[in-house]
Amino acid sequence: MRKLCAPLLGLLMAWVCHASEVVAWKVPLSHYAPDGLQTEGVIRCKAAPESSPFFKEGDELWDLKQVPPPKGSRKIINADWIVWNATSERLVLKTEWHGIWGLRELFSAERLPKQCRLTVEVFRVPVDGAALSAQSMRVASHSVVTKLAQEFDTSQSTEFENFHAKGTVVTYDGDELIGLALDLSCGLPNEPQLSVQSAFNLWSGRSLWVARDFDGKVGLDFKVTASIELTDGTPWEQLMLIQKGNDVLKVVPDRRDMEAVPVRDSGWMLISAWISPAGLFLTDGEQIEPQDPFAERDPTVERELPIFLPFPMLNAPDILKPWMSQPVVDLRKWDAVNFMDWKDASDFIGYDPLKERAYLYTKDFSKVSMFKQLFTCMCCHPSQVSFGLDGDGQTRLIGKSGQRLRLTRTNGEQKILRSLEIEPTVGENNKLVDLRLVYADDVVPQQATRLTTTVTLTTGKPLELISGATKDDTIRSLRLKAEVQSGFGD
Repeated sequence: MRKLCAPLLGLLMAWVCHASEVVAWKVPLSHYAPDGLQTEGVIRCKAAPESSPFFKEGDELWDLKQVPPPKGSRKIINADWIVWNATSERLVLKTEWHGIWGLRELFSAERLPKQCRLTVEVFRVPVDGAALSAQSMRVASHSVVTKLAQEFDTSQSTEFENFHAKGTVVTYDGDELIGLALDLSCGLPNEPQLSVQSAFNLWSGRSLWVARDFDGKVGLDFKVTASIELTDGTPWEQLMLIQKGNDVLKVVPDRRDMEAVPVRDSGWMLISAWISPAGLFLTDGEQIEPQDPFAERDPTVERELPIFLPFPMLNAPDILKPWMSQPVVDLRKWDAVNFMDWKDASDFIGYDPLKERAYLYTKDFSKVSMFKQLFTCMCCHPSQVSFGLDGDGQTRLIGKSGQRLRLTRTNGEQKILRSLEIEPTVGENNKLVDLRLVYADDVVPQQATRLTTTVTLTTGKPLELISGATKDDTIRSLRLKAEVQSGFGD
């Protein structure tokens, strides 16, 4: 009997316990050891605790296993080992998933000083008017670093171009979503100058095609990339890294829209749009006091525990393993859904704090409806719209609902040859867009166009704003199309 018990016990422990993972955070040592290398318990490593891509030959490594953890994290850290890599300035540790979730909250980017790197690229529009792509010819690129919520202003003039940019940058949702208000202009020798005033959102590290002016012969495209960085230049997307085999992967939220996923039987699986832990678990208008990232940290102050700590871990059923390879937070006791009956063994509802998405699998359609209503309400972001105006060449402009967007083309004497001004308001369910439009085109003086109008567009369907025929039966028209963007960047 004893010979049988030991293997069964080992099998049971393997089923109950979750495997440890090796992760690395780009955080100051003082966030874990308040007095740095002078903190009690810090010991110089003679060798790396195990082989890992986070450790290179010659790295300066320090063992923090004996350092008392931050007070707010002592309930979540159960690490096999904890090492400070002074060479890469990363805290590297091996722990199970619940510890990883909690430490990610404690080492949040919101607690670190940061700024934004903004890059504006200018491309020449191809003669056939094809959309901006990897094959487009770039003619200029400019980058500037700026603090958040502070205005910046930069310009550069050479014999090849005349470039100017100014604006402000703010962040939302834990610094992952960047809000930009920009005034951009660029001109090339012997060609018209393009100027754009717009406001739009962009995920950190993503790019967006924001404007085009094309008269059928020549024109320019503007593309904007914005990235939140630490003061040493580390991109926000590389703050947390995880080891998978011999590879190092970035841990970033999955920012796709809500998905309905087919599974192998008659059940339904839904995956919510991106929603942060704070957005999911904090209710009734509860607010978190913002922290000064430049303030000295008081090691005697109890740090806030992760908000999902009271919730147990939950392994995904085998049928869902293609979407969830690690345990998730069990949401069955979450206040927003605990009024429902979760006794059916086939029901599953969980939240992945790393991907920052919620998952539902059920055969009960009422739970599907509940999930859709709940997360459609919670996972909302400000709408923005891209506009394409075709007829006299092509004009493209993108911006937020409720903002005034403007594009102008000028010649060397600063005479306005073409201008477009739009004030959009996105309607319910993103199906309709109300807007006021003012347009003027004097690129060809003998064929000047003027239009001031207020219209409603159906998203994705072009609307012919004006049309007419000339004496020789040449038909001229102006068509406008609006697309409400489901994401923020490519």
